[in-house]
Amino acid sequence: MKNKKKILIICAVLLIIIASLILVRFYNDNEQQNNANMSIGKLITVNIFGTEGEGYVDIEIDEEYLSSLNKSDGNRFEAGDLKVTISKQNNLKNGDSFTVNISNSNELKEMGMKLDMWSLSFTVSGLKEGTDFDVFSDLKIYIDDGQIVLDNNQCSNFVKDNVEFFIKNGTQSYKVGDTVMVGAYIDMNAATDNGYNIKMTEKEYILSEQENNQ
Repeated sequence: MKNKKKILIICAVLLIIIASLILVRFYNDNEQQNNANMSIGKLITVNIFGTEGEGYVDIEIDEEYLSSLNKSDGNRFEAGDLKVTISKQNNLKNGDSFTVNISNSNELKEMGMKLDMWSLSFTVSGLKEGTDFDVFSDLKIYIDDGQIVLDNNQCSNFVKDNVEFFIKNGTQSYKVGDTVMVGAYIDMNAATDNGYNIKMTEKEYILSEQENNQ
């Protein structure tokens, strides 16, 4: 009879141990599901544009990768929730080093997000010697029926193929003498490939009639 009691006690203890192990495993699995482990290598792409001495760093956030990490409980994680800093971003030359850091913010913790690493270090290489290039040099601006015309017919093929001009903070109509700021969307990959240093991405103009710009 005593042996049976001992066996029952041993079995009960074993059952408690097994149940505890199952609960611990369930808790750990649940924690893993509630905490998305982000890979910094998948999260950001580091691009280096420009030329020797004029290089700069551009960071791309993979929005699709972020979306895949969001849970269905309404707790959404957006690119704006990342706090990204770069130790040296501009005026880079070959051999320079810089570090990209993502801060371990409280917002990330509250959302259950974890990163495998919080910083990456890079050494600049492959920048070409460059020449200064003004994308606005041959752009003609004039008024036609109260509207601004951005005429790039005299611009280089590089500008025609890789630069899109636009009016910043535009209004509905304009008159001679108005001052406008013209911005430029520039394909910096193409600029780098051509060895161009492009420092100016906007320029101020005073509007005049078309015949004065031909």
